[in-house]
Amino acid sequence: FRTHPFEVPADCEFVIEGYIDKNEPLVIEGPFGDHTGFYSLEDLYPKLHVTCISHRKDAIYPATLVGIPPQEDKYIAIATEKIFLTPIQFTMVPEIKDLHLPEEGVGHNIAIVKIDKSYPGQAIKVAHALWGAGQMMFNKIMFVTDEDIDIRNREALLENIRLNYTPRRDTHFSRGPLDVLDHSAPQCGYGGKVMFDLTRKLPEERGSYPSLNNKELSAIKFYRKGDSSPKNGALINIVVDDNTDLSDAYSLLWLWGSNCDPIRDSGYEGDSLVMDSTTKVKGKDGFTRDWPGFALSSRETIAAVDSKWESLGIGDFIESPSLKFS
Repeated sequence: FRTHPFEVPADCEFVIEGYIDKNEPLVIEGPFGDHTGFYSLEDLYPKLHVTCISHRKDAIYPATLVGIPPQEDKYIAIATEKIFLTPIQFTMVPEIKDLHLPEEGVGHNIAIVKIDKSYPGQAIKVAHALWGAGQMMFNKIMFVTDEDIDIRNREALLENIRLNYTPRRDTHFSRGPLDVLDHSAPQCGYGGKVMFDLTRKLPEERGSYPSLNNKELSAIKFYRKGDSSPKNGALINIVVDDNTDLSDAYSLLWLWGSNCDPIRDSGYEGDSLVMDSTTKVKGKDGFTRDWPGFALSSRETIAAVDSKWESLGIGDFIESPSLKFS
């Protein structure tokens, strides 16, 4: 463009030119606050030598704020649902009828998939197909339902878990690529995945598993680590840190997707599944990585935004999510 003989799209707002010397040693990047709601961990990356920065007249710098969700980037995840769906249907998994990426899953930790099921094991086939489809490979927790379920209706999904899910039969674990920002993974960019098969079971899939009286159990229940309550009060039991607010369903789902490696942190108690979504400690219980802090806004920033909110005309006042974890 200016310092390189390359063309750039005419509608670029900014152009950053430079080069990477492959013979140079990698340099430490981070930590940075990221869209996961946590700081990224330090890691080694190539160094970019910037030779020129140019921009169009009255350029707009496209950026979103990141931190404890919900944040602006949740709308990117909503758009991603539609952007991914049609190409996946046409090229890989035609039985998919809908895809939902709940904002609590920060775009990749949690996915809910609706399929037109016609043969045994189809939910497992779909899960592995999606885990091999572009950036869907970063997904960690997936629910697969029949096509008559409203996957954006939380209560309908929980009822479907109670009706069609038997933990020891319908929990399917795998391993594969994860986002490099996933701090709970055993290694950077690689760890466990889990799919919950919520489809109605065909005769070939029922096996010899006992029929649970699932209507008497909760679908998903969260417990504090020090809680003496039994961990099998639900089909899926999730353990969180002792200082966690159990009335904040939004944050609980976010912490589940963020702080749990499905293979390392899962086990069965009786007929129920238990998953550990607590903070991990480096050097304890085999965990070898650093654990990041929350990406929080400062008190000064929160006060500044609060004072300007009414004058900005951006809708009803929303309390900063950072205050939950300050």
